Amino acid sequence: MQTPWRIRVDTGGTFTDAWAVGPDGRERRAKILSDGTLRCRLLARGEDGWWNTDSELVAPDGTFAGWSRGAAVVAGSREGARFLRFSRSTEDLVVGHVLELACGDEAPVAVARILTGTPAGEKLPPVDFRVATTRGTNALLERKGAPVFFAVTQGFGDLLEIRDQRRDLLFSLAQPQHVSLASRVHEVPGRLDASGRELLPLDESGLAEAAAQARAEGILTAAVALLHSWANPAHEHRVAEILRAAGFQHVCLSSAMAPVIRLLPRAETAVANAYLAPIMEHFISRISSAVDGGEPWLMSSAGGLVPASSFQPKDSLLSGPAGGLVGAAELARAAGFPKVLTFDMGGTSTDVARIDGPFIWRQEQEIGPAKVVAPALRIETVAAGGGSICQWRNGRLEVGPESAGASPGPACYGRDGPLTLTDVNLLSGLMDPDRAGIPLDRAAAERRLEELLTQMTAAGEAVDAPFFLPGCAGSRWRPWPRRSAG
Repeated sequence: MQTPWRIRVDTGGTFTDAWAVGPDGRERRAKILSDGTLRCRLLARGEDGWWNTDSELVAPDGTFAGWSRGAAVVAGSREGARFLRFSRSTEDLVVGHVLELACGDEAPVAVARILTGTPAGEKLPPVDFRVATTRGTNALLERKGAPVFFAVTQGFGDLLEIRDQRRDLLFSLAQPQHVSLASRVHEVPGRLDASGRELLPLDESGLAEAAAQARAEGILTAAVALLHSWANPAHEHRVAEILRAAGFQHVCLSSAMAPVIRLLPRAETAVANAYLAPIMEHFISRISSAVDGGEPWLMSSAGGLVPASSFQPKDSLLSGPAGGLVGAAELARAAGFPKVLTFDMGGTSTDVARIDGPFIWRQEQEIGPAKVVAPALRIETVAAGGGSICQWRNGRLEVGPESAGASPGPACYGRDGPLTLTDVNLLSGLMDPDRAGIPLDRAAAERRLEELLTQMTAAGEAVDAPFFLPGCAGSRWRPWPRRSAG
């Protein structure tokens, strides 16, 4: 029997990093953008039709056959992607052009193809495939989940707004408003007592009518949280049957997601799981379909591995950071350091943790607008990373929580992206473009910076404090705008 590959992949919001050991025992590494594309610059064209690129990826010859960009389809590759030949020529294949090639797979599969030398369209060889991802985390931080229809016991329609009435800023007169992940809320008449006995039957006709209206609005995902369903989930199961009959593709029950006595944690967990369900299911199914036999395993927020078939979105919120924390702990212990502070800054989020002896878990976690009941390593996450967008909003300069992600990415990626922290680091000389791993467009970053400065200047009256970006060829002293006293 052939020895399987061992492949470990961490997919973040901007980059995907992978490590593998082949059947021959050799280690391999690769890094690509998290939209699954290979980005390289065309340097020269030989008389034999082969193009020379600046790609530094290492892969067997022929690996990139079938990768394409529009009409440009790779017919052959040598020395990784250092030399490419195309099945047909296009007008934009000229020296200096930045090429973006894709194989049509999710980033973990695309990078696995590079590591194993598997051309596009073919199944991966036998592989022990393990994946950590911040796909769910980033969707929460950037508010990019699916619209959710929330069915809750009558009288509790504003549960997700009121919550438990705790105030983040206890003595402030202006309390921040909590953002609910539910797009539409329907209060369901019907009641169980504390022991789970039925006091009032469900109003099935009213629920069916509300479900049909939500489906007409294009909502395909639902969450259900009914009072006392932890003791008897019968009402929730019946609601799920009605919603599925109405055409909902994803229905998340609080009694299955978090069977605890408290209604609020159950409701928030079910809604968060529903909010991420379409995104994570699509991601996982596309990875699983590329594996020939067996299934991938995914890192959970608790630092353990879960088979793809039973992985829940609520368990993915700290998947990538948990993998980093477990790895950091093992390296630190091997080096004789029992106490460690970890700092993991990616493209969309930054994660920090403290290790002092055994791991510390918590049963509830809050990331962005979501709070879920799910075991997780104790990691603190903020929406700040290299891809965080710099913008002038509400009379002030803000960074994040929106991220440019892998596509379009920061302005310097040359895909018409916004100004981000990566661009600022590049323009200020804190980032070496030769070590970025992909071609960077400094001029594009400078244009975005000029646009931001113009917007800031036009927004208010100038003051004496200058704005200057060292190392930026196009920068100049600029007045820092402020809002008028009136």
